Amino acid sequence: MKKGISLINKDAKREYIIKIITSIVVRVSYLIVPFFYSYSLEYLTDGKVNKAYLFAGFLLLFLIIYYTAVIINDWAYEKLYKKIAQGLTKLSLDYTERNSIHSLSRITLGEYNSIMADDINNIADNYGNIPMFSITILELLIIFFYFFSVNWVVGIIALITGIIVFIFLYKANQKVNMINGQDKVTHAQRLGILQEYFFGMKEVKGFRISNTIHKRIEKSYDSYLNWHTKYGWYKVMTKNVALGLIEVTKVGVLIYGIYLATQNMMSIAVVILIYSYFDKMLTSVTNILDYNVIYQNSKVSMERLLKLEEYSQDEDLSNIGQPISRGVIDFKNVLYGNRADPILNHFTCHIPSRSVTVITGKTGAGKTGIIDLLLKLNRQHEGEILVDKIDINEYGDDTYFADVAAVRKNPTFFHMSIRDNLTLMEPDFEKIVNVCRELEIHDDIMRLHDGYDTVISETASNIPTDLKYMLSIARVVLKNPKILIFDETLTAFPKEVDLKLLEYFKKTKGKHNVIIISKERHVIEEADQVIFMIKGENIASGKHEVLLEKNKNYQQFYNEI
Repeated sequence: MKKGISLINKDAKREYIIKIITSIVVRVSYLIVPFFYSYSLEYLTDGKVNKAYLFAGFLLLFLIIYYTAVIINDWAYEKLYKKIAQGLTKLSLDYTERNSIHSLSRITLGEYNSIMADDINNIADNYGNIPMFSITILELLIIFFYFFSVNWVVGIIALITGIIVFIFLYKANQKVNMINGQDKVTHAQRLGILQEYFFGMKEVKGFRISNTIHKRIEKSYDSYLNWHTKYGWYKVMTKNVALGLIEVTKVGVLIYGIYLATQNMMSIAVVILIYSYFDKMLTSVTNILDYNVIYQNSKVSMERLLKLEEYSQDEDLSNIGQPISRGVIDFKNVLYGNRADPILNHFTCHIPSRSVTVITGKTGAGKTGIIDLLLKLNRQHEGEILVDKIDINEYGDDTYFADVAAVRKNPTFFHMSIRDNLTLMEPDFEKIVNVCRELEIHDDIMRLHDGYDTVISETASNIPTDLKYMLSIARVVLKNPKILIFDETLTAFPKEVDLKLLEYFKKTKGKHNVIIISKERHVIEEADQVIFMIKGENIASGKHEVLLEKNKNYQQFYNEI
């Protein structure tokens, strides 16, 4: 992850250069403006009107330069922020996909949403402000140098004040950072509970448990508010104490400057300039304080972002270009799941290419575990999973998933039109229509109010259930993979629809290796091979008729379904 962030920053080199240059112009012109202002007043009081006009003209020029540079600098920040945020989003999505489903379960939905929205924004904001922060530190050093050059007492007072302020900030920010971390944690927890509430509304209403759930939401919100208000108070208190100390010192230095001026030991212009530079010092410290808040937010956000990397799998590039040629699958002594109660218990099977294989067994037999492993959603503890005699983890994901696709029992669609969902698999709309005709769903789609332009809701509740499952089948058919997997999808259809689909896949099995998870008799009977499972083990494999004749466990299972 850190290497990826380094590459993102390297890619943003042009944006950084523009931001640094404009930041320098802003802060330099910001320091020069008080100089011309103070000396134009001094020349005016001394009766040197021409010089006063000249310095006033320079003052106007540098004010124009300053505000022009500020505008360009803000634009440069937005360009840099956008570049970093886009890179972090792409990197985070990449690491999300490198995680197994088990690994991702360690992160709540609310926390993930916060990472992908708030945390990426915080980190990009931090990087976008680094150039100006660095120049501001340099500006402070120049101000201190000026103070010492005009009067060593003023310099010492300014330096001591600066040291006290920064020691105070260092100590206070440790507390602020801790509170900020808790604020973000409770915020993510609150979001997660609210999402559970929203998506579980059927259960909330059906079981009449709204009062209990509401109390849980209110408790999480109270916890968040406690930390959030504490964070806000500590942040403001820290800032005001630091600024108040500088303001008091500024007035004290002004009084000292007035005394020196009355003793002809310091000019009025220098007194005004010292006072102005204390204002600049105040502004610089304010900017540093603001940046410190940004940095602390970014630090917490970075820790959470790195969670995506913590359990991710490094992409093995050794066979990144190795395509799947036939789609022959072998599980060899695979142990998967909890070792004490595994989903697959030293499971072994062979699935030949260009065939229709049905994996069957009672609920809890471990059938879906095979699908999880074939889709690289998790990894096994022991054993090998080979496709065309190559370990599946040696295939690069882009190559592997170009030839492996699944229809899950709870298919997910994106919140866009049917056309757009299918176009993700195949850009040629004519081919999409042909596949929908072959699957006999074209007319069903056209009967919808907007036809192929019907927008599918997040839960796909606005289209018929049968059509939802058929569209999920259409997606994988359009993808045209070597290995096509159905995870109990056919249970959603009437028998006659199942048989039509099976007939379709038998016709096309020369192109595909079809694997079906099913307990339906008519599906099992049509298979080229049946794999019968009990408690994560392959009890028997072969043709349905042969298993029915020779295996008593299979006979009992078949008679019960």
